Amino acid sequence: MKLNYKYPLFFLVVFLIIFISLCFILEILNFNKIILGLQVGGVKIGGLAPSEAETLLSEKVEAWANQNIILTYQDNQLPLQPNELGITIDTKTTRDSAYNLGRNKNILAGLYEQISVLFFQRQNNVAPVIMIDMEEFARLTHDRFSGLESPAENASLIYNAKMRDWQIVAPREGEAFDREKLREDIKKRSVILDSSAIELALIKDYPEILVDGTRDARDVANRILDNAPYFLTYQVKNQNTSDQSEERHSWNIDRETLTDWISFSPTSKDSDDNNGSNPLSTMSGILNVSLDKEKIRGFLMNISPAINRDPVDAQLTMSGGKVTIFALSQNGVQLEAELTADKISRGITRLNTTSIRYPSSQKNIEIIVTTRPPQIATDNIDTLGLTSLLGKGTSNFSGSPNNRIHNIGVGTAKFNGRLLKSGEEFSFNSILGEIGAQQGYLPELVIKQNKTIPEYGGGLCQVSTTAFRAAINAGLKITERYPHAFPVKYYNPQGFDATIYPLHPDLRFINDTPNNLLIQSRVVGNKLIFEFYGTADGREVKIIGPKILSSKPDGSMKTVLYQEIWRDSQLERKDTFNSNYKSPNLYPVIKNPLD
Repeated sequence: MKLNYKYPLFFLVVFLIIFISLCFILEILNFNKIILGLQVGGVKIGGLAPSEAETLLSEKVEAWANQNIILTYQDNQLPLQPNELGITIDTKTTRDSAYNLGRNKNILAGLYEQISVLFFQRQNNVAPVIMIDMEEFARLTHDRFSGLESPAENASLIYNAKMRDWQIVAPREGEAFDREKLREDIKKRSVILDSSAIELALIKDYPEILVDGTRDARDVANRILDNAPYFLTYQVKNQNTSDQSEERHSWNIDRETLTDWISFSPTSKDSDDNNGSNPLSTMSGILNVSLDKEKIRGFLMNISPAINRDPVDAQLTMSGGKVTIFALSQNGVQLEAELTADKISRGITRLNTTSIRYPSSQKNIEIIVTTRPPQIATDNIDTLGLTSLLGKGTSNFSGSPNNRIHNIGVGTAKFNGRLLKSGEEFSFNSILGEIGAQQGYLPELVIKQNKTIPEYGGGLCQVSTTAFRAAINAGLKITERYPHAFPVKYYNPQGFDATIYPLHPDLRFINDTPNNLLIQSRVVGNKLIFEFYGTADGREVKIIGPKILSSKPDGSMKTVLYQEIWRDSQLERKDTFNSNYKSPNLYPVIKNPLD
Protein backbone atom coordinates (compact mmCIF):
# COMPACT_ATOMS: atom_id res chain seq x y z
CA MET A 1 0.00 0.00 0.00
CA LYS A 2 1.40 3.39 -1.00
CA LEU A 3 1.39 6.15 1.70
CA ASN A 4 0.21 9.66 0.80
CA TYR A 5 2.36 12.39 2.56
CA LYS A 6 0.76 15.25 0.70
CA TYR A 7 -1.79 16.40 3.28
CA PRO A 8 0.32 16.23 6.51
CA LEU A 9 3.10 18.13 4.79
CA PHE A 10 0.59 20.73 3.68
CA PHE A 11 -0.73 21.23 7.21
CA LEU A 12 2.83 21.41 8.59
CA VAL A 13 3.73 24.15 6.11
CA VAL A 14 0.54 26.07 6.93
CA PHE A 15 1.26 25.76 10.68
CA LEU A 16 4.81 27.03 10.23
CA ILE A 17 3.59 29.96 8.15
CA ILE A 18 1.00 30.88 10.78
CA PHE A 19 3.52 30.42 13.63
CA ILE A 20 6.18 32.52 11.93
CA SER A 21 3.58 35.18 11.11
CA LEU A 22 2.44 35.29 14.75
CA CYS A 23 6.06 35.54 15.91
CA PHE A 24 6.66 38.36 13.45
CA ILE A 25 3.52 40.16 14.67
CA LEU A 26 4.62 39.64 18.31
CA GLU A 27 8.04 41.14 17.51
CA ILE A 28 6.33 44.15 15.93
CA LEU A 29 3.99 44.61 18.90
CA ASN A 30 6.91 44.41 21.34
CA PHE A 31 9.21 46.69 19.32
CA ASN A 32 10.69 49.36 21.63
CA LYS A 33 8.17 48.41 24.33
CA ILE A 34 8.01 46.24 27.44
CA ILE A 35 7.02 42.80 26.16
CA LEU A 36 3.33 41.93 26.35
CA GLY A 37 2.15 40.14 29.48
CA LEU A 38 4.99 41.33 31.71
CA GLN A 39 4.43 42.63 35.23
CA VAL A 40 6.66 44.23 37.85
CA GLY A 41 5.58 43.79 41.44
CA GLY A 42 2.14 42.81 40.20
CA VAL A 43 1.85 46.00 38.10
CA LYS A 44 1.02 45.29 34.46
CA ILE A 45 3.48 47.17 32.28
CA GLY A 46 3.48 44.92 29.18
CA GLY A 47 2.98 46.87 25.95
CA LEU A 48 4.11 50.19 27.47
CA ALA A 49 7.01 52.30 26.30
CA PRO A 50 9.91 52.32 28.81
CA SER A 51 9.18 55.91 29.90
CA GLU A 52 5.50 55.11 30.40
CA ALA A 53 6.40 51.99 32.37
CA GLU A 54 8.76 53.95 34.61
CA THR A 55 6.11 56.60 35.30
CA LEU A 56 3.51 53.95 36.22
CA LEU A 57 6.01 52.05 38.36
CA SER A 58 7.08 55.23 40.16
CA GLU A 59 3.47 55.98 41.10
CA LYS A 60 2.80 52.45 42.37
CA VAL A 61 6.12 52.19 44.20
CA GLU A 62 5.66 55.59 45.88
CA ALA A 63 2.20 54.56 47.08
CA TRP A 64 3.62 51.30 48.47
CA ALA A 65 6.65 52.99 50.09
CA ASN A 66 4.38 55.44 51.93
CA GLN A 67 1.84 52.84 53.03
CA ASN A 68 2.12 51.37 56.51
CA ILE A 69 3.29 47.80 56.97
CA ILE A 70 2.09 46.58 60.35
CA LEU A 71 4.77 44.78 62.34
CA THR A 72 3.16 42.58 64.99
CA TYR A 73 4.50 40.97 68.13
CA GLN A 74 2.10 39.41 70.64
CA ASP A 75 -0.38 42.24 71.32
CA ASN A 76 1.87 44.96 69.96
CA GLN A 77 1.43 46.56 66.56
CA LEU A 78 4.07 48.83 65.02
CA PRO A 79 3.06 50.63 61.83
CA LEU A 80 6.14 51.41 59.73
CA GLN A 81 6.52 52.65 56.18
CA PRO A 82 9.18 51.08 53.92
CA ASN A 83 10.73 54.49 53.23
CA GLU A 84 11.07 55.07 57.00
CA LEU A 85 13.10 51.87 57.20
CA GLY A 86 15.50 53.11 54.54
CA ILE A 87 13.95 50.80 51.92
CA THR A 88 13.70 52.11 48.37
CA ILE A 89 12.96 50.59 44.97
CA ASP A 90 15.09 51.63 42.01
CA THR A 91 12.38 52.09 39.38
CA LYS A 92 14.83 53.03 36.60
CA THR A 93 16.96 49.89 37.04
CA THR A 94 13.79 47.82 37.46
CA ARG A 95 12.41 49.27 34.22
CA ASP A 96 15.65 48.51 32.36
CA SER A 97 15.60 44.94 33.67
CA ALA A 98 12.01 44.51 32.48
CA TYR A 99 12.76 46.08 29.09
CA ASN A 100 15.71 43.74 28.49
CA LEU A 101 13.53 40.67 29.00
CA GLY A 102 12.73 39.10 25.61
CA ARG A 103 15.60 40.92 23.91
CA ASN A 104 18.21 38.20 24.08
CA LYS A 105 21.06 38.42 21.59
CA ASN A 106 19.93 35.00 20.46
CA ILE A 107 16.77 35.83 18.50
CA LEU A 108 15.17 32.43 19.14
CA ALA A 109 15.87 32.67 22.89
CA GLY A 110 14.39 36.16 23.00
CA LEU A 111 11.33 35.01 21.06
CA TYR A 112 10.93 32.07 23.43
CA GLU A 113 10.90 34.51 26.40
CA GLN A 114 8.25 36.68 24.73
CA ILE A 115 6.00 33.69 23.98
CA SER A 116 6.49 32.18 27.46
CA VAL A 117 5.53 35.44 29.19
CA LEU A 118 2.50 36.17 26.99
CA PHE A 119 0.96 32.76 26.52
CA PHE A 120 2.23 30.62 29.37
CA GLN A 121 2.82 33.32 32.03
CA ARG A 122 6.26 31.93 32.83
CA GLN A 123 8.42 34.35 34.79
CA ASN A 124 5.99 37.11 33.85
CA ASN A 125 6.46 39.01 37.15
CA VAL A 126 9.81 40.78 37.44
CA ALA A 127 10.96 41.47 41.00
CA PRO A 128 11.61 45.17 41.69
CA VAL A 129 15.21 46.14 42.42
CA ILE A 130 15.10 46.86 46.15
CA MET A 131 17.77 48.74 48.12
CA ILE A 132 18.08 48.96 51.89
CA ASP A 133 19.98 51.66 53.75
CA MET A 134 21.40 49.44 56.48
CA GLU A 135 22.33 52.34 58.79
CA GLU A 136 18.85 53.86 58.55
CA PHE A 137 17.25 50.43 58.95
CA ALA A 138 19.34 49.75 62.07
CA ARG A 139 18.67 53.20 63.54
CA LEU A 140 14.91 53.13 63.10
CA THR A 141 14.42 49.55 64.25
CA HIS A 142 16.54 50.29 67.31
CA ASP A 143 14.34 53.30 68.14
CA ARG A 144 10.97 51.67 67.41
CA PHE A 145 11.76 48.32 69.03
CA SER A 146 12.95 49.95 72.25
CA GLY A 147 11.05 48.52 75.19
CA LEU A 148 10.00 45.39 73.30
CA GLU A 149 13.41 43.78 73.17
CA SER A 150 16.43 43.63 75.47
CA PRO A 151 19.52 43.50 73.22
CA ALA A 152 22.72 41.92 74.42
CA GLU A 153 25.27 44.18 76.09
CA ASN A 154 28.90 43.91 75.13
CA ALA A 155 31.68 43.75 77.65
CA SER A 156 32.93 47.27 78.29
CA LEU A 157 35.25 49.33 80.45
CA ILE A 158 34.56 52.00 83.05
CA TYR A 159 37.15 54.11 84.85
CA ASN A 160 37.53 53.71 88.61
CA ALA A 161 39.04 56.96 89.87
CA LYS A 162 39.90 55.55 93.31
CA MET A 163 41.79 52.57 91.90
CA ARG A 164 43.11 54.64 88.99
CA ASP A 165 42.30 51.76 86.68
CA TRP A 166 39.76 50.69 84.06
CA GLN A 167 37.31 48.09 85.35
CA ILE A 168 35.74 45.47 83.10
CA VAL A 169 31.94 45.43 82.89
CA ALA A 170 30.79 41.87 82.12
CA PRO A 171 28.74 41.17 78.96
CA ARG A 172 25.09 40.13 79.07
CA GLU A 173 22.96 38.02 76.74
CA GLY A 174 19.63 39.36 75.60
CA GLU A 175 16.75 39.00 73.17
CA ALA A 176 16.16 40.97 69.99
CA PHE A 177 13.93 40.82 66.96
CA ASP A 178 15.37 38.98 63.99
CA ARG A 179 16.35 41.84 61.65
CA GLU A 180 17.42 39.50 58.86
CA LYS A 181 14.02 37.80 58.80
CA LEU A 182 12.33 41.22 58.80
CA ARG A 183 14.38 42.35 55.81
CA GLU A 184 13.62 39.15 53.92
CA ASP A 185 9.90 39.43 54.69
CA ILE A 186 9.85 42.99 53.36
CA LYS A 187 11.77 41.92 50.23
CA LYS A 188 9.22 39.17 49.57
CA ARG A 189 6.37 41.67 49.85
CA SER A 190 8.12 44.13 47.57
CA VAL A 191 7.99 41.55 44.73
CA ILE A 192 4.24 42.19 44.49
CA LEU A 193 4.20 45.56 46.32
CA ASP A 194 2.31 43.92 49.15
CA SER A 195 1.70 45.79 52.44
CA SER A 196 0.31 42.93 54.51
CA ALA A 197 1.35 42.57 58.15
CA ILE A 198 4.64 41.00 59.20
CA GLU A 199 5.06 39.04 62.41
CA LEU A 200 8.25 39.82 64.29
CA ALA A 201 10.35 36.95 65.62
CA LEU A 202 12.22 37.31 68.91
CA ILE A 203 15.56 35.48 68.96
CA LYS A 204 18.50 35.17 71.32
CA ASP A 205 20.94 38.06 71.05
CA TYR A 206 24.52 37.33 71.97
CA PRO A 207 27.17 39.92 72.82
CA GLU A 208 29.84 40.44 70.19
CA ILE A 209 32.50 41.44 72.71
CA LEU A 210 33.34 39.20 75.63
CA VAL A 211 35.67 39.86 78.54
CA ASP A 212 38.74 38.65 76.63
CA GLY A 213 37.99 41.17 73.90
CA THR A 214 38.43 44.09 76.33
CA ARG A 215 41.86 43.26 77.74
CA ASP A 216 43.95 44.88 74.99
CA ALA A 217 41.77 48.00 75.08
CA ARG A 218 42.17 48.16 78.85
CA ASP A 219 45.96 47.98 78.56
CA VAL A 220 46.05 50.71 75.88
CA ALA A 221 43.72 52.98 77.86
CA ASN A 222 45.85 52.61 80.99
CA ARG A 223 49.02 53.35 79.02
CA ILE A 224 47.41 56.50 77.59
CA LEU A 225 46.79 57.75 81.12
CA ASP A 226 50.14 56.60 82.49
CA ASN A 227 52.01 58.46 79.74
CA ALA A 228 50.13 61.71 80.46
CA PRO A 229 50.54 64.61 80.14
CA TYR A 230 50.78 65.20 76.39
CA PHE A 231 51.54 68.59 74.94
CA LEU A 232 49.81 70.55 72.19
CA THR A 233 52.35 72.91 70.68
CA TYR A 234 52.14 75.79 68.26
CA GLN A 235 54.95 77.90 66.90
CA VAL A 236 53.72 81.47 66.52
CA LYS A 237 55.43 83.25 63.68
CA ASN A 238 55.64 87.01 63.89
CA GLN A 239 52.54 88.22 62.04
CA ASN A 240 54.50 90.91 60.24
CA THR A 241 55.18 89.39 56.81
CA SER A 242 58.71 90.76 56.77
CA ASP A 243 59.63 89.30 60.18
CA GLN A 244 59.91 85.50 60.48
CA SER A 245 60.76 85.28 64.21
CA GLU A 246 58.89 82.57 66.14
CA GLU A 247 57.44 82.04 69.60
CA ARG A 248 56.35 78.63 70.92
CA HIS A 249 53.10 78.07 72.83
CA SER A 250 52.11 74.86 74.62
CA TRP A 251 48.98 73.42 76.26
CA ASN A 252 48.91 70.34 78.54
CA ILE A 253 46.54 67.42 78.02
CA ASP A 254 46.50 65.94 81.51
CA ARG A 255 45.28 62.64 82.90
CA GLU A 256 41.90 64.01 84.01
CA THR A 257 41.18 65.43 80.56
CA LEU A 258 42.14 62.15 78.88
CA THR A 259 39.90 60.15 81.21
CA ASP A 260 36.99 62.18 79.86
CA TRP A 261 38.15 61.84 76.25
CA ILE A 262 38.80 58.08 76.13
CA SER A 263 35.98 56.12 74.54
CA PHE A 264 35.48 52.49 73.54
CA SER A 265 33.68 50.98 70.58
CA PRO A 266 33.59 47.59 68.84
CA THR A 267 36.25 47.15 66.18
CA SER A 268 34.75 46.75 62.72
CA LYS A 269 35.49 43.45 61.04
CA ASP A 270 37.36 43.60 57.73
CA SER A 271 35.98 41.42 54.96
CA ASP A 272 39.22 39.41 54.89
CA ASP A 273 38.81 38.58 58.58
CA ASN A 274 35.29 37.19 58.17
CA ASN A 275 35.66 33.42 58.40
CA GLY A 276 32.01 32.83 57.57
CA SER A 277 30.98 31.74 61.04
CA ASN A 278 28.62 34.69 61.35
CA PRO A 279 28.14 36.50 58.04
CA LEU A 280 25.78 39.01 59.62
CA SER A 281 28.31 40.20 62.17
CA THR A 282 30.13 43.47 61.52
CA MET A 283 32.24 43.30 64.68
CA SER A 284 35.55 41.56 65.28
CA GLY A 285 34.86 40.75 68.94
CA ILE A 286 37.59 43.20 69.99
CA LEU A 287 37.03 46.45 71.84
CA ASN A 288 38.69 49.45 70.25
CA VAL A 289 40.15 52.49 72.05
CA SER A 290 39.79 55.99 70.65
CA LEU A 291 39.54 59.57 71.82
CA ASP A 292 36.25 61.44 71.49
CA LYS A 293 36.86 63.92 68.67
CA GLU A 294 33.84 66.02 69.59
CA LYS A 295 35.28 66.65 73.06
CA ILE A 296 38.71 67.33 71.58
CA ARG A 297 37.19 69.92 69.24
CA GLY A 298 35.57 71.58 72.26
CA PHE A 299 38.99 71.76 73.94
CA LEU A 300 40.49 73.27 70.78
CA MET A 301 37.74 75.88 70.55
CA ASN A 302 38.65 77.04 74.04
CA ILE A 303 42.29 77.63 73.10
CA SER A 304 41.61 78.92 69.59
CA PRO A 305 41.43 82.62 70.62
CA ALA A 306 45.12 82.38 71.52
CA ILE A 307 45.90 81.12 68.01
CA ASN A 308 43.40 82.56 65.55
CA ARG A 309 44.21 85.92 64.00
CA ASP A 310 42.49 87.76 61.19
CA PRO A 311 44.73 88.93 58.36
CA VAL A 312 45.60 92.62 58.41
CA ASP A 313 45.92 94.55 55.18
CA ALA A 314 48.80 96.89 54.53
CA GLN A 315 47.88 100.47 55.38
CA LEU A 316 48.68 103.15 52.81
CA THR A 317 49.25 106.87 52.93
CA MET A 318 50.43 109.63 50.62
CA SER A 319 53.96 111.01 50.83
CA GLY A 320 55.56 113.28 48.25
CA GLY A 321 52.68 112.71 45.85
CA LYS A 322 53.15 108.93 45.96
CA VAL A 323 51.43 106.11 47.79
CA THR A 324 53.60 104.73 50.58
CA ILE A 325 53.15 102.07 53.25
CA PHE A 326 52.84 103.22 56.83
CA ALA A 327 51.70 99.86 58.30
CA LEU A 328 52.87 96.49 56.99
CA SER A 329 50.44 93.68 56.24
CA GLN A 330 50.03 90.71 58.57
CA ASN A 331 49.09 87.14 57.76
CA GLY A 332 46.07 85.65 59.49
CA VAL A 333 46.04 82.25 61.19
CA GLN A 334 43.13 79.80 61.58
CA LEU A 335 43.26 76.72 63.82
CA GLU A 336 42.08 73.64 61.88
CA ALA A 337 40.01 71.99 64.62
CA GLU A 338 38.85 68.97 62.61
CA LEU A 339 42.32 68.02 61.36
CA THR A 340 43.98 68.71 64.71
CA ALA A 341 41.37 66.65 66.61
CA ASP A 342 41.99 63.72 64.27
CA LYS A 343 45.77 64.14 64.69
CA ILE A 344 45.48 64.19 68.50
CA SER A 345 43.21 61.12 68.59
CA ARG A 346 45.36 59.06 66.23
CA GLY A 347 48.64 60.28 67.65
CA ILE A 348 47.93 59.48 71.30
CA THR A 349 46.35 56.07 70.64
CA ARG A 350 49.13 54.95 68.28
CA LEU A 351 51.78 56.14 70.72
CA ASN A 352 50.40 53.75 73.34
CA THR A 353 50.07 50.55 71.34
CA THR A 354 53.23 49.28 73.05
CA SER A 355 54.16 49.32 76.72
CA ILE A 356 56.92 51.92 76.37
CA ARG A 357 57.07 54.97 78.58
CA TYR A 358 57.84 57.84 76.28
CA PRO A 359 59.89 60.95 77.06
CA SER A 360 58.17 64.32 76.91
CA SER A 361 59.75 65.19 73.58
CA GLN A 362 57.85 62.37 71.86
CA LYS A 363 54.53 63.45 73.37
CA ASN A 364 54.42 66.80 71.58
CA ILE A 365 51.59 67.21 69.07
CA GLU A 366 51.85 70.17 66.74
CA ILE A 367 48.58 72.03 66.17
CA ILE A 368 47.52 72.27 62.53
CA VAL A 369 46.79 75.80 61.32
CA THR A 370 46.03 77.48 58.02
CA THR A 371 47.71 80.71 57.05
CA ARG A 372 45.31 83.31 55.70
CA PRO A 373 47.06 85.95 53.59
CA PRO A 374 45.67 89.49 53.57
CA GLN A 375 44.02 90.92 50.48
CA ILE A 376 46.45 93.83 50.51
CA ALA A 377 49.87 92.38 51.22
CA THR A 378 52.90 94.61 51.54
CA ASP A 379 54.52 93.04 48.50
CA ASN A 380 51.53 93.07 46.12
CA ILE A 381 50.33 96.68 46.32
CA ASP A 382 51.77 97.56 42.93
CA THR A 383 50.30 94.47 41.26
CA LEU A 384 46.84 95.44 42.56
CA GLY A 385 47.21 98.88 40.96
CA LEU A 386 47.11 100.78 44.25
CA THR A 387 49.36 103.61 43.12
CA SER A 388 47.30 106.75 43.77
CA LEU A 389 44.97 108.32 46.30
CA LEU A 390 41.84 108.79 44.18
CA GLY A 391 39.61 110.48 46.72
CA LYS A 392 39.13 111.31 50.36
CA GLY A 393 36.03 111.98 52.45
CA THR A 394 35.86 113.44 55.95
CA SER A 395 33.20 114.33 58.47
CA ASN A 396 33.16 115.59 62.05
CA PHE A 397 30.99 114.12 64.80
CA SER A 398 32.00 116.40 67.67
CA GLY A 399 29.34 116.57 70.36
CA SER A 400 28.03 113.06 69.67
CA PRO A 401 26.81 110.97 72.63
CA ASN A 402 29.01 108.09 73.75
CA ASN A 403 26.79 105.41 72.18
CA ARG A 404 26.87 107.20 68.84
CA ILE A 405 30.67 107.48 68.96
CA HIS A 406 30.88 103.77 69.80
CA ASN A 407 28.63 102.78 66.88
CA ILE A 408 30.63 104.93 64.46
CA GLY A 409 33.80 103.10 65.48
CA VAL A 410 32.21 99.65 65.08
CA GLY A 411 30.72 100.51 61.68
CA THR A 412 33.89 102.19 60.36
CA ALA A 413 35.93 99.04 61.03
CA LYS A 414 33.63 97.05 58.68
CA PHE A 415 34.88 99.00 55.66
CA ASN A 416 38.57 99.33 56.36
CA GLY A 417 40.64 97.26 53.92
CA ARG A 418 37.76 96.46 51.55
CA LEU A 419 38.95 95.79 48.02
CA LEU A 420 36.61 96.57 45.13
CA LYS A 421 37.44 95.07 41.75
CA SER A 422 37.18 97.09 38.56
CA GLY A 423 33.52 97.21 37.47
CA GLU A 424 32.27 95.93 40.85
CA GLU A 425 29.40 97.74 42.58
CA PHE A 426 29.79 98.79 46.20
CA SER A 427 26.79 98.29 48.51
CA PHE A 428 27.09 99.88 51.94
CA ASN A 429 24.36 97.70 53.47
CA SER A 430 25.81 94.46 52.09
CA ILE A 431 29.21 95.12 53.66
CA LEU A 432 27.69 96.46 56.89
CA GLY A 433 25.63 93.30 57.44
CA GLU A 434 23.34 92.81 60.44
CA ILE A 435 23.01 95.53 63.04
CA GLY A 436 22.28 94.53 66.61
CA ALA A 437 23.65 93.90 70.08
CA GLN A 438 25.39 90.71 68.95
CA GLN A 439 27.35 92.70 66.39
CA GLY A 440 28.56 95.07 69.12
CA TYR A 441 26.23 98.04 68.53
CA LEU A 442 24.56 100.17 71.19
CA PRO A 443 21.18 101.97 71.14
CA GLU A 444 21.27 105.51 69.72
CA LEU A 445 18.87 107.86 67.90
CA VAL A 446 17.85 107.13 64.31
CA ILE A 447 15.25 108.74 62.02
CA LYS A 448 12.46 106.20 61.53
CA GLN A 449 8.71 106.32 60.87
CA ASN A 450 8.45 110.12 61.24
CA LYS A 451 10.16 109.95 64.64
CA THR A 452 13.66 110.11 66.03
CA ILE A 453 13.97 107.01 68.18
CA PRO A 454 16.75 105.00 69.84
CA GLU A 455 17.77 101.90 67.92
CA TYR A 456 20.85 99.70 67.70
CA GLY A 457 23.41 101.21 65.35
CA GLY A 458 22.31 104.83 65.59
CA GLY A 459 25.04 107.01 64.10
CA LEU A 460 26.00 104.73 61.20
CA CYS A 461 24.85 107.38 58.73
CA GLN A 462 28.00 109.26 59.75
CA VAL A 463 29.92 106.37 58.16
CA SER A 464 27.79 106.22 54.99
CA THR A 465 27.99 110.01 54.59
CA THR A 466 31.78 109.97 54.81
CA ALA A 467 31.99 107.06 52.33
CA PHE A 468 29.70 109.00 49.96
CA ARG A 469 31.96 112.05 50.13
CA ALA A 470 35.04 109.94 49.33
CA ALA A 471 33.28 108.32 46.35
CA ILE A 472 32.16 111.72 45.02
CA ASN A 473 35.66 113.14 45.37
CA ALA A 474 37.17 110.07 43.68
CA GLY A 475 34.90 110.64 40.68
CA LEU A 476 33.13 107.29 41.02
CA LYS A 477 29.70 106.67 39.50
CA ILE A 478 27.05 106.90 42.26
CA THR A 479 24.17 104.49 41.57
CA GLU A 480 22.11 104.97 44.76
CA ARG A 481 22.07 107.76 47.34
CA TYR A 482 19.38 109.29 49.55
CA PRO A 483 19.57 112.44 51.73
CA HIS A 484 18.33 112.48 55.32
CA ALA A 485 14.75 113.45 56.13
CA PHE A 486 15.88 116.69 57.82
CA PRO A 487 19.21 118.53 58.22
CA VAL A 488 21.53 116.88 60.74
CA LYS A 489 24.25 119.01 62.34
CA TYR A 490 26.88 116.26 62.10
CA TYR A 491 26.70 116.30 58.29
CA ASN A 492 27.61 119.91 57.53
CA PRO A 493 27.77 121.17 54.87
CA GLN A 494 24.15 120.18 54.26
CA GLY A 495 23.52 118.42 50.94
CA PHE A 496 26.64 116.27 51.16
CA ASP A 497 25.15 113.39 53.18
CA ALA A 498 23.89 109.85 52.49
CA THR A 499 21.39 108.06 54.71
CA ILE A 500 21.18 104.26 54.95
CA TYR A 501 18.97 101.73 56.69
CA PRO A 502 19.05 97.97 56.03
CA LEU A 503 17.85 96.83 53.60
CA HIS A 504 16.81 100.15 52.07
CA PRO A 505 17.82 102.91 51.55
CA ASP A 506 21.38 102.01 50.53
CA LEU A 507 24.49 103.77 49.31
CA ARG A 508 25.86 102.29 46.10
CA PHE A 509 28.57 103.22 43.64
CA ILE A 510 30.61 101.49 40.93
CA ASN A 511 34.37 101.19 40.71
CA ASP A 512 34.59 102.49 37.16
CA THR A 513 38.38 102.82 37.33
CA PRO A 514 40.61 100.45 35.32
CA ASN A 515 41.93 98.62 38.37
CA ASN A 516 41.24 97.62 41.98
CA LEU A 517 39.97 100.13 44.51
CA LEU A 518 41.09 99.95 48.15
CA ILE A 519 38.94 101.50 50.89
CA GLN A 520 40.65 102.63 54.06
CA SER A 521 38.58 104.04 56.90
CA ARG A 522 39.60 105.27 60.33
CA VAL A 523 38.58 107.50 63.21
CA VAL A 524 40.97 110.19 64.40
CA GLY A 525 39.62 111.98 67.46
CA ASN A 526 36.17 113.27 66.43
CA LYS A 527 37.01 113.06 62.75
CA LEU A 528 36.00 110.21 60.44
CA ILE A 529 38.14 109.62 57.34
CA PHE A 530 37.58 107.48 54.23
CA GLU A 531 40.36 107.17 51.63
CA PHE A 532 40.08 105.45 48.24
CA TYR A 533 43.30 104.17 46.67
CA GLY A 534 43.60 102.86 43.12
CA THR A 535 44.92 103.64 39.64
CA ALA A 536 44.56 107.17 38.28
CA ASP A 537 43.11 107.09 34.77
CA GLY A 538 43.37 110.77 33.83
CA ARG A 539 39.91 111.83 34.97
CA GLU A 540 39.57 115.26 36.58
CA VAL A 541 36.86 115.60 39.22
CA LYS A 542 35.08 118.89 39.86
CA ILE A 543 32.67 119.19 42.80
CA ILE A 544 30.25 122.10 42.66
CA GLY A 545 28.38 122.75 45.88
CA PRO A 546 26.58 121.82 47.83
CA LYS A 547 24.51 124.97 47.25
CA ILE A 548 21.51 125.93 49.36
CA LEU A 549 18.63 126.66 46.97
CA SER A 550 16.13 127.60 49.69
CA SER A 551 15.99 127.73 53.47
CA LYS A 552 13.08 128.36 55.89
CA PRO A 553 12.93 129.34 59.57
CA ASP A 554 11.55 125.91 60.55
CA GLY A 555 14.85 124.34 59.44
CA SER A 556 13.65 122.89 56.14
CA MET A 557 15.83 123.50 53.10
CA LYS A 558 16.68 122.44 49.56
CA THR A 559 20.23 121.92 48.29
CA VAL A 560 22.00 120.73 45.15
CA LEU A 561 25.41 119.12 44.59
CA TYR A 562 27.09 118.54 41.22
CA GLN A 563 29.80 116.03 40.34
CA GLU A 564 31.57 116.67 37.02
CA ILE A 565 34.02 114.27 35.39
CA TRP A 566 36.40 115.82 32.86
CA ARG A 567 38.88 114.10 30.61
CA ASP A 568 41.19 115.82 28.13
CA SER A 569 39.37 119.12 28.81
CA GLN A 570 36.06 117.51 27.78
CA LEU A 571 33.06 117.04 30.09
CA GLU A 572 32.53 113.28 30.24
CA ARG A 573 29.78 113.03 32.86
CA LYS A 574 27.76 115.29 35.13
CA ASP A 575 25.61 113.98 37.99
CA THR A 576 23.23 116.02 40.10
CA PHE A 577 22.35 115.25 43.73
CA ASN A 578 19.30 117.09 45.01
CA SER A 579 18.41 117.12 48.70
CA ASN A 580 14.99 118.16 49.96
CA TYR A 581 15.12 118.41 53.76
CA LYS A 582 11.97 118.75 55.86
CA SER A 583 11.70 120.56 59.18
CA PRO A 584 13.25 118.73 62.17
CA ASN A 585 10.09 119.67 64.11
CA LEU A 586 8.22 116.99 62.13
CA TYR A 587 10.39 114.29 63.71
CA PRO A 588 9.97 114.43 67.50
CA VAL A 589 12.60 112.68 69.61
CA ILE A 590 11.32 109.60 71.46
CA LYS A 591 13.83 108.74 74.18
CA ASN A 592 12.24 105.55 75.53
CA PRO A 593 14.96 102.94 75.98
CA LEU A 594 14.99 99.87 73.78
CA ASP A 595 13.43 96.72 75.25
